[in-house]
Amino acid sequence: MTSRPLRIVLTGFSGRLLALSLALLAVLALAAACGGGESAPAAGKIAFTSSRDGNAEVYVVDADGSGLRRLTDDPASDFFFAWSPDGKRIAFISDRDGNPEIYVMNADGSGQTNLSKSTGADVAPAWSPDGTKIAFTSDRDGNDEVYVVNADGSGLTDLTKNSADDGGPAWSPDGTKIAFTSRRDGNEEVYVMNADGGGQTNLSNNPAKDGGPVWSPDGTKIAFTSLRDDGPGIYVIDAGGSGLARLSAGGDRPAWSPDGTQIAFLSGGEENLEIYVVNAGGSNPTRLTTGGASYPAWSPVQER
Repeated sequence: MTSRPLRIVLTGFSGRLLALSLALLAVLALAAACGGGESAPAAGKIAFTSSRDGNAEVYVVDADGSGLRRLTDDPASDFFFAWSPDGKRIAFISDRDGNPEIYVMNADGSGQTNLSKSTGADVAPAWSPDGTKIAFTSDRDGNDEVYVVNADGSGLTDLTKNSADDGGPAWSPDGTKIAFTSRRDGNEEVYVMNADGGGQTNLSNNPAKDGGPVWSPDGTKIAFTSLRDDGPGIYVIDAGGSGLARLSAGGDRPAWSPDGTQIAFLSGGEENLEIYVVNAGGSNPTRLTTGGASYPAWSPVQER
């Protein structure tokens, strides 16, 4: 079957309009080692999106490149996923009901269930550390906001409640805070708020576009994408807003390894995005995939 380009345009969840044209054909060729750096090779599993069969589907592969498995199999597009903290479930986006919605499935692909059930666009799911809640972005009320819902679909709550676009939620490891991206100051910035929506604070404070925040596993740092310094590039900042450092000149969608020693990210042109990994200190950037890939997400459960 001939692969067709997948074009996804979603607002808010990555801190800017996300327009990705991906022609994804090849199986991931994951490196077993990152070579002579400050950390050992990451273990566990990496989920990713591929359109090798003609439409976007969710796949998973062991971190050594073996055990490739297709988890979703639907004529619609399935993409942008998040592992539950215990590694037993995956939340993902599907437009199989006519609009993007949040689905949840078991890690083996079984039990696929529509969680959000909205006529709006629901995207960017993020599990709370205890696995009881999922934060996500929705435009169901007219603009992008960060919502939270219980893992069974009950208890929906709008956390951000702002007329500007807010999206791309990321829970702190202790579950007390959520980082997100907001346009309320006229450009995309990384914000942090309490898990109940209180205390919304601008963390990045820069005229350039900043977005897509993700917490380090120990909760002390936040990685994000920025267009500052002739970006895009991957940056890391202390959770309190100090200690900014650039890890990669180029790249998008950072994802921490479970042990916090490495960061996976996307890099390349719109038609040739690949997954790279870099040590958390910025050394040894290594290309992991060939043939196209998107939405890297490390399983929270490490297996060696």
